[in-house]
Amino acid sequence: PPPPQTTQQPHQSGTVPGAAAVDMVPPNAIAFSTPNGTLGIIVDTIVCCESAGKNALVRCADAAKPHLVFHSLADIEARLGAYQCFARIHRSKLLNLAYCKGWKQKGKEAIALIALGGTEEECSVSRTNKAAFVAAWKEYISKKRPNR
Repeated sequence: PPPPQTTQQPHQSGTVPGAAAVDMVPPNAIAFSTPNGTLGIIVDTIVCCESAGKNALVRCADAAKPHLVFHSLADIEARLGAYQCFARIHRSKLLNLAYCKGWKQKGKEAIALIALGGTEEECSVSRTNKAAFVAAWKEYISKKRPNR
């Protein structure tokens, strides 16, 4: 006879794209508190994180909607700091440079070009964060494509 069916909890592997069960969180994932419990999100799938009051929205490449997490953007930035592929582009937005295909100048403003699923989005970079973002992006690209 087939094994008995069980109902899956929201935080179990396979129920949320980009997420893994907390007890099975791989080394390249971070656990976040959410309205449905704890969610393990694989760092490589995180496109950006955006402030939502005291909480944040974590947008993943393989998820249709962003995940609401009960962490401040500053907390998320500190937790992702070891990965060195995230850059603050605005006081309310953190970007994974792996999804940034470039940037362009628009007057005094810088625009980050985000490649996601065959489409391109533009994200405004604040004047305060522009120099640090451009430096981080250039460093990330130089490590990704070493000189030949």
